[in-house]
Amino acid sequence: MERAKEVSAGYSPETPYFHPFLTGREVLEFYGGLQGIPKEQLRQEIPNLLQRAGLEDSSTKVKHYSKGMLQRLALAQALLGDPEFLILDEPTAGLDAMGRLEMMHTIQALKKEGKTILINSHILNDIERVCDRGIIMKKGRLVYEWENGESEKSLEEIFVEQIGGMGQ
Repeated sequence: MERAKEVSAGYSPETPYFHPFLTGREVLEFYGGLQGIPKEQLRQEIPNLLQRAGLEDSSTKVKHYSKGMLQRLALAQALLGDPEFLILDEPTAGLDAMGRLEMMHTIQALKKEGKTILINSHILNDIERVCDRGIIMKKGRLVYEWENGESEKSLEEIFVEQIGGMGQ
């Protein structure tokens, strides 16, 4: 029996929590250490991750971060160690219009770099913008498989058809 290839993964939760007394840089150093990433690699990687996430000012304590800034830091944390596979849970939750657009551009750039990205989101316009394919589930069961561009209907229309209105 052939052994499965090991794949590195990064995860960004919908509601990230980071130690409030740390700065963004310190959070990334902490999580990088937990992952066993060498300190020299972290010194090189962290400034790039903070810039990519739009958090260049790394002197602010996390307790002063907005919801959007926490989402950005969660993405930077998920990218530590350059994982091949990313799981992003509601990556645009709490972001303003500019932040959402920047997050979508970042996700598209990650796709172009060859990352495999699983996104869980109820913001279906974002899904249509960046995803090649997806699924719709109802009560834990697959009810629809979707490929971008295969239907003239929007993903939102398809979702409502498949899931139904409130109470259904």
